[in-house]
This record gives sequence, structure tokens and C-alpha cells, in this order.
Amino acid sequence: MNKNQYNYVNSHEGYSTDTCYDDILKKEIRKVFKSLLSNSKKPILLLDDAAKGISIAHEDYFKRYVNRFKCVELTSRGITELNRIELFCPVVNVATSNAKKKIEAPLMENQWFPN
Repeated sequence: MNKNQYNYVNSHEGYSTDTCYDDILKKEIRKVFKSLLSNSKKPILLLDDAAKGISIAHEDYFKRYVNRFKCVELTSRGITELNRIELFCPVVNVATSNAKKKIEAPLMENQWFPN
């Protein structure tokens, strides 16, 4: 990632059995958002799993920047979560796409339940 000049964070660093992993992950997402928003004016493409990042982008602190986010939600669970909030940025729903149903699902099935 560094070699290709991408910004990334390993959310497993700092993991502790004393704290729920979701709490650690959300804290890290907030930290990364603050860094990105303060160091750049560029749009942010957010590929999300379970709507954690998209939900955080809609928290009070980040609402003033939400127009910079372009989002893709990858899971049905995330889409369910997003149905509970009013969205102020575009979100592409990949969770229910034909590609996920017709390509990914059979691949996963073959991986977990090989013939």
C-alpha cells in the first residue's frame, strides 16, 4: 500500500481483549477520517463493510464534511444499518448486486463447501 502511495491503517494494531473490537475499529475510523479531512480537500471513496464508516461519516462531528464522501456498502447487514439513518452522501449498494449473488456467493460456497 505504501509503495503505491495509498494511505492505510492496520486496525488490528492496538487490539486488546479488554476492549470490544468494534469499539477499537470505530475509534480508528474516526482517527483516519480526521486525518484525511484535515490534510486534504480531495473526495473520499469509502468501501465499507457493515456500514461502520458510513455511519461515522454521518455523526455530528463529520456531517459538515459528508459531501466529500462517496461510499460503497458491501454487506446486507450494512444496508440494514443504513436504512436506519438519513444519508447525505451517495452510497452504492453492492450487497444486493447481481455480481455478489451470482459470482461471489458461488465462489464462497465452493470455498467453504467444496465438492
